[in-house]
Formats: sequence, structure tokens, C-alpha cells
Amino acid sequence: MYSASIQLNINCPKCESIIVINGPSDYAHCNACQKDTSLKPAFWKDLLYDVLESVVTDLKVGEDVTWTSLGRFYRKITFTKVQPFCHECRKTLALSKVNPKKESNIKCSKCGADNKISPVPPPLKRIFPAIDYFVNAQVLSKEELLEPAISGGVGITCPKCGGSLIIDGTERLVLCEYCGLNVYLSDDLWLRLHPVLVKSEWFIVYDEKRVKKINFDVY
Repeated sequence: MYSASIQLNINCPKCESIIVINGPSDYAHCNACQKDTSLKPAFWKDLLYDVLESVVTDLKVGEDVTWTSLGRFYRKITFTKVQPFCHECRKTLALSKVNPKKESNIKCSKCGADNKISPVPPPLKRIFPAIDYFVNAQVLSKEELLEPAISGGVGITCPKCGGSLIIDGTERLVLCEYCGLNVYLSDDLWLRLHPVLVKSEWFIVYDEKRVKKINFDVY
């Protein structure tokens, strides 16, 4: 099996804050400045091809490497040549019966935790078919990335007039409909609505048959 664990972050091109990337999503959302960064399939192809080349030609099992690079934005990736393991107890997962085209969960044989299997997004699969599937990765659309952690809204009181305001987390500056004051949401409240994403390991599994057809010397 050709596979690797990945930990990735980029710097927001707008404010340079760190954005954690826990899977091959279309967008990265910065909680600091609320700007979005598009992560196109070509970005993922280049990055994950470089990971594959190292896995096949350079790294020994269990060996890891960290790369940093500049471009449209600064990025840092750490990856390890390893088979996917449980996110709870780190036992190697039994993946022989995985359907790479279907989202599913694989239970760990040791602790019983669910480990998510995600198919490759079609735009990425078309330009890099050697990727088979992902394990414990967040493969999110822009809408899912921006979805507030608390649904239905939260009630606060206007500090000027005492009016009741219902906020949904889409804007940090909220206009009071009673007195016209612009109410700035506190850090504590904003983080309740938009928790900081914690970096986690996710895995990429490559299609062994397709990988064997790649000539890394001329690719």
C-alpha cells in the first residue's frame, strides 16, 4: 500500500494568520480575518504528487519529512510514510474491504472508534487519478467550512439600549435594530460560534496499480 499521514497548514494570504487544513477541501477559512482562500484541484495535485514521489522513492516506513514553501501563500506540510491508523488509539486500520468511491466509516478493531473514509473529490480525481481515497480527512465545501458551530442563532443584549439581538455568526459587527449601535461581538462569543480548528493527522491512500505506471523521472 502506498499511503501517508499528513498534517498541513497555510498562512492566510490576507492577514498571515495560520489556517489549519485537515483535508483536501475546496476552501480554507481564516477565523482571524474571515477571508476565504481558494484551494484549487491543481494545488492539491501538485502537493499530493510530491508526497507520493517521496513515499515511493525516498522514505522508509515510519519516516517523516517536513516541507515549507512559498508561493501564493506560505505552507507547511509534515507527512509520514505509514498505513492509516485509528485516530483514537493509533492501531493500523484494516482497509482491504474499503469501497474508495463511497463515503463510509471503518471501525477500529481495538477500540471501536469510527474512522472516516472519503472518496476523492471528482475535480481532483480527474486530474490526479492515482489518488484512491482519504482517511479521517475533512473534505468540505465552502458552505460547510463557513457553517457556524451553533445553529439557530444566539441571543445577546445591546450594551447601549438593552435590546435583544439574535446573531447567527455570519458577521462580527451586528447592527442593533432598536438604537442603531454597531455591536462588536466579543472574542469569547465569536469563538463559540467559530471554534478554532485544531490540526489533526489525516491520511491519503494511493491507487497501487496507477502508481506503478508513473515514471517519476519524467513526470
